[in-house]
Amino acid sequence: MLVRDTAMTQRLRDTTIGKLWIKYQSRAWFIPSITVGFCLIVAIMVDTHDKTAAAKGFSTPYAGIDTFIPNGYVLLPIDVQNLESLDSLLGQYGVVDLYTPGDPVAVAKGLKIIRSPKDPSEFSVLVPESQSAALVRAEDKPFLVVVQNPSKAADEVRSLPIQSRIVIEN
Repeated sequence: MLVRDTAMTQRLRDTTIGKLWIKYQSRAWFIPSITVGFCLIVAIMVDTHDKTAAAKGFSTPYAGIDTFIPNGYVLLPIDVQNLESLDSLLGQYGVVDLYTPGDPVAVAKGLKIIRSPKDPSEFSVLVPESQSAALVRAEDKPFLVVVQNPSKAADEVRSLPIQSRIVIEN
C-alpha cells in the first residue's frame, strides 16, 4: 500500500499544479494575505467613492430645490396665518387655496405648496411666473391656507382689486 501511495504522490508532483504546490508550500501564508489585501483595497475604494459622491452633492435629497421648478413657474415663499393647523394636516407638499385673513376672499386656488426642507415652519407655493406679482402685491398677509384635493391643482391666481384712497384737502 505504501508503494502505491508513493507512486500516486510522485505522479501528482509531476503535474503543473503539483509543481506549483511544492514551490509555494513553504509560503502558504501568501495566498490568504493576497486575498485579505485585495478585499481591503476594494472596501477602501467603495468607501471613498461614497464619500466623494456625497461631497459633490449627489446623494443629498434637497441639494437644490430650485432644480425642480418647472419652466415658467416661480417658488414664492408665503406667510401662513393658520400655521399650527396646517402643520398637522400637510406633509412635505400638497395642494392649497389661499385666502385673505379676516373677511376671507380667495386670492389663489389650486396652488402646489411645499414645506421648506431646512425650516419646516416655512412654506412656499408654486405659481406661474406671470401671476406671481398678484400674490406679492397682496396687502392682506399672512394668508389663510386651505388644503385641497391633490387632483384639483389648477394654478389659478386671482388679482384682487386695488383699493385706492382719495384724500381731499381744503
